[in-house]
Amino acid sequence: EYYEQFVEIDPWFALRAAEAWALAGDTSRALSNLHMLTTGAWDGNSGVVEHNWALAPICNLPEFKAIVAQLSQHRK
Repeated sequence: EYYEQFVEIDPWFALRAAEAWALAGDTSRALSNLHMLTTGAWDGNSGVVEHNWALAPICNLPEFKAIVAQLSQHRK
């Protein structure tokens, strides 16, 4: 919850929150925070999400793969 309070200041905090929730086993909150990256002003590369060790617990989920695909399209 700590990182989530700063998402509006810097979208990178959504990624940090997603990492924390994925590692804690809360898939829903991890995906919710990752989804924020697709709708906000996040300027990161989709590879930062796709190849992130902290997101390994959720990386095989269809929802995760869809978010990565959206981020890839967003950067083009």
